[in-house]
Amino acid sequence: MEDTDLIARVYPVLSDIDIDSSALEAIQASPLYVAPPPLPTEPDHSDIWGLHYMPCIEFRFSNIPRSPHGIIFGRNPKSDVVIPSKSVSNYHFGLTFDDERHLIVKDLDSRQGTQVTYDGEGKGQRRGFCWIVGGDPILQDTTSIVITIDETTMFRIVAVHHDIESQAYMENVDRFCQGLATAEHLP
Repeated sequence: MEDTDLIARVYPVLSDIDIDSSALEAIQASPLYVAPPPLPTEPDHSDIWGLHYMPCIEFRFSNIPRSPHGIIFGRNPKSDVVIPSKSVSNYHFGLTFDDERHLIVKDLDSRQGTQVTYDGEGKGQRRGFCWIVGGDPILQDTTSIVITIDETTMFRIVAVHHDIESQAYMENVDRFCQGLATAEHLP
């Protein structure tokens, strides 16, 4: 059965050279962290290094963000996902929804910008820009969406397919976008 509460999973992108990435450290320190299952004791001829066996962060509709900016990635300890890198802005980017209820990555006017690529296409850092990463049929053939801040801070996002026309989905998105409406909103 489909998990209707799950929005997306975010995984660290690890290079062969540097396994100690800021992305991995941020994911493992996040309260949204989900540990990978243990590796099988006997090889099963499948790709055991696939995403299923990677640590990740799960974003769920039931995890209402503290801010209308969505789930915030940044260096500031008040960020939802704290990235320990000096090249990351205090509030670097948010994972939220646009007015058409598409899942988006939004650069929060970070100092150096954010890059989102689709199967390796669309390179270039941008500031104050939004990228659709889920909920749009144009993405159905996309196999890899990568969010890059710098060479040690890269994430792969895998959005869950939802019926974006359903009433339940629209209500979940609206509730998620409101945040908790507290006085601690980001600037």
